[in-house]
Amino acid sequence: MSKLHDLYKKLDDQLRDAEWDAAVDAADKILAQSPEEKEAFKGKLYALLQADKFQQVVQAVAGGKDTKFDAVFEHAYALYRLKNFAGALQLINTQQNLSQSMLHLRSQIYFRLEDPKCVEAYEELMSKHKVESAELLTNLTAALCRAKALSKSDGLFSKYRKVMKESHEFMYNAACCYIESGALDAALQCLEAAANICRETMKRDGASEQDIEDELAVIQAQQAYIMQRRGKEKEAMDQYEDILKRNVSDSTVVAVCSNNIVAIRKEHDRFNSLHKLTHLGTDQVQEKLSFAQKKAIYFNRCVLYLQMSKLQECRDLLKTFSTDFPDSEYIPLLNAALLVREKHWEDGERILTDFIAKKRGQDCVRVQLSLAQIQLAHRGDYATVIATLKSIDALKNTPAMISALAKLLEKSGDVEGALKALDEAAAKISAGADESAIQMLKKTVDFKLKNRRHREAALALEKILKSNPGDLEALPKLVIAYAAFDADQAEKYAKRLPQQQAKAAATIDVDKLENIAPRQSYKKAVVAPTDDEKAATDAAVVKKKKTKKKKKNPPAKKADFSRPPDPERWLPKRERSYYKGPRRRGQKNTGGRSLGAQGSTSVSDAHSQAVRGTPLAKAKDEEPAPAPTPAAAPAKQPPPRAAPKKAGRKKR
Repeated sequence: MSKLHDLYKKLDDQLRDAEWDAAVDAADKILAQSPEEKEAFKGKLYALLQADKFQQVVQAVAGGKDTKFDAVFEHAYALYRLKNFAGALQLINTQQNLSQSMLHLRSQIYFRLEDPKCVEAYEELMSKHKVESAELLTNLTAALCRAKALSKSDGLFSKYRKVMKESHEFMYNAACCYIESGALDAALQCLEAAANICRETMKRDGASEQDIEDELAVIQAQQAYIMQRRGKEKEAMDQYEDILKRNVSDSTVVAVCSNNIVAIRKEHDRFNSLHKLTHLGTDQVQEKLSFAQKKAIYFNRCVLYLQMSKLQECRDLLKTFSTDFPDSEYIPLLNAALLVREKHWEDGERILTDFIAKKRGQDCVRVQLSLAQIQLAHRGDYATVIATLKSIDALKNTPAMISALAKLLEKSGDVEGALKALDEAAAKISAGADESAIQMLKKTVDFKLKNRRHREAALALEKILKSNPGDLEALPKLVIAYAAFDADQAEKYAKRLPQQQAKAAATIDVDKLENIAPRQSYKKAVVAPTDDEKAATDAAVVKKKKTKKKKKNPPAKKADFSRPPDPERWLPKRERSYYKGPRRRGQKNTGGRSLGAQGSTSVSDAHSQAVRGTPLAKAKDEEPAPAPTPAAAPAKQPPPRAAPKKAGRKKR
């Protein structure tokens, strides 16, 4: 008994000193003497978990089933860390009356599986155990963002506003929710607040400047993403590149910045872009990315292969993509793009049509728009394209869709149909309409003015001015519209146009303004010719001098057709076999031969033999051609910070 007591004391000391391997050995010695020692078995599993030896935990639990110690949580957590999420979840679901640690682990498993149940799991954990820590609220916010349950986020932020102001991770995840809902201004404010909280907290904790910059990288990457969404691509590119230059340790941030840089570059610098995305295909990076980010990187790599005409590489990568994400809408889009690239338009159209039929009732806007694009480019059948666009329920009554339909109807010659579509959309706009609806109404006005429907355009402009009396874009158009049929009304509204102030007019330099103004160019007026001028022109055409026919080349004067033609007549004279060379004064004509004991050989013959017979010449003929060099080669945001920590007293 004293020996066991000594071993337990040794095990306790090693666990306190974090000597995990020695603690495992001590626990094994205790279990070798007494296999029923539950505390020793518990200490062994704890040491293995702390040493990240998760496979050994699974083996130990499987081999220690005879003990009465309940190791379900340790077993499930080890499976979770080994990425066996399904096995861990199955093990947890076999238990009843789950503890706080089990509920926390189950919530985290649902989050990693990107299952919407993660929101319910976190809410159950908070309600049952009354846990409202910053860590748990951070994870709940990440779950809301990933599950797109954004309707619950506003209430959560209002309730825990004080906690948000103390946790930069909670504030960062709130910004992710705002980005997902399209509220970019609110997201930017949350990111700025998160950066300030992060700096203050880490400085107070004594962190180095390098660690602070490393932690701020994810916030700065999200700020750059907002710039990219707003069209400020140059500023976003500069910030992405600045983050990459700092060599941040978070591989997810590196992956997001690299992918978004490729999205901004588009077709420029393709080789470098492909190199960046290929580097992101490693297992170490992939396991930290969300499903949406993995799909975006797969898609961008395939698009780059298409742009570089590497069709076989694109097909190979597409096979892997379709294996990992068979239900992704990117798969039919890429397959159709490959077929269209090879001029198989009908097959590409069929693939998109089959996918839309399969996803009946679900959102597949990109595929439907791509189908309309193929139909327009290949067939040019406006009626078919219009029918495809009208079938997109998600874009009905949006300004972009109504403008596209009106343009297509106009192209097909159905101006009345285009006007009807625009009028139906305009009829739904009330006096207090939002800005997008007003913009659509202005597009309707432009279309009607273009087609000389001035009365209808005037009515629409009156509605715009009723909503915003100070609209200086609509007022001049209303004057133009009324000027076509009612001069009094046009003059009435013209008086409301802003007048140039006298003081401002006095400061204008008229001479300088005239010099700046482009000079008008005048074309000579074309005067129709009289009958006499036409008759004179016709007579001149008849008397036009006839061109002489070119004679054939005459034969040479001393040509002798009785003799066969010289076979070397196409060679220059100096290369012909009978060429004697130039004759100089005081020198016999040797015919280009060297006279001596070695005999005589024509210079041209010697040159010909040298070129045809020497090893150098043969090597030159047989040298292979150089291999052709390939030609030198929009986003997804960083994932919400889940801040997962081991439940209970376990630490990674």
